[in-house]
Amino acid sequence: ELEDEHFLLTLSGELQATTDPVRVGAIALARLARHFGVADCGWASVDHAAGTYTVRQEYRDGVVAADGTTRPLDGWADPVDDGSTLRAIDDLATDPMTRATYAATFGTLGFRALLGAALVREGRWVAL
Repeated sequence: ELEDEHFLLTLSGELQATTDPVRVGAIALARLARHFGVADCGWASVDHAAGTYTVRQEYRDGVVAADGTTRPLDGWADPVDDGSTLRAIDDLATDPMTRATYAATFGTLGFRALLGAALVREGRWVAL
């Protein structure tokens, strides 16, 4: 617990040191990936009208980059509808929410597990 508090305090200080949104994203993604010991970490905006999400920034294997890839929201439950803004999926290939679309989505990226947090603004899911 102290380690998590230290992580959050350190991250908060680093984020307050810049107002550049791209830099904020890069710092947060790199720190989160290192903290959780994952090779890939990113964030995406959600477009309900198109039924898609677009990856805006991604940290992969030590490098932060703009991605811009758009993918279908197929298989994603809207956190506003189901009341859950945090998701932890141990096996994307077998989970009921993602198994039907796994091969065409997460499987192509080599992802097997996911820890995600949805951003909800004014009652609408806007990012993940």
